[in-house]
Amino acid sequence: PTTFSPFFQAFFQIHMRMSFISITENQIDFFTPQTDLWTLK
Repeated sequence: PTTFSPFFQAFFQIHMRMSFISITENQIDFFTPQTDLWTLK
């Protein structure tokens, strides 16, 4: 458990941020410029 603690903690934080961003409407603001760039290309 001690070996997986830092990695699991970082992964959990990233997962929580991703889910929080997807829940919030800010996800659209974050991914809209990327989508526009991808669409232009």
